[in-house]
Amino acid sequence: MSTSAKQGSEKTLNTTYSVLTNRPSVQTISASAEMEGSERPKGIEISAEMEAPGGEGSSTGPKTLPVGEGEQVKTLLEDLGSVSASGVGLTYRISVSPEASVGSSSISITYTVSGS
Repeated sequence: MSTSAKQGSEKTLNTTYSVLTNRPSVQTISASAEMEGSERPKGIEISAEMEAPGGEGSSTGPKTLPVGEGEQVKTLLEDLGSVSASGVGLTYRISVSPEASVGSSSISITYTVSGS
């Protein structure tokens, strides 16, 4: 997914995700954000919120994914059992302060499914 945001703006992006897991143990889905390139953004905040797929697991609500502060992993879903679902809601919120660095940045978000 690609978008742009100007200084002093906020944007909400609604999309969907798919998940398929058949592990018998309870699992979590976590996310981290990474800035591509050597220039670290200042004044940019991104958060993600995943809906629980088909009543499986529970969402931990919106989580801010720090960018440019080293990799920090945030749990977005907990208590996820064996599930196969698609078209599940995923919301991103991007906030760019008026003091944000001017330029172009590329941010990658990595999702990880892991057993507890």
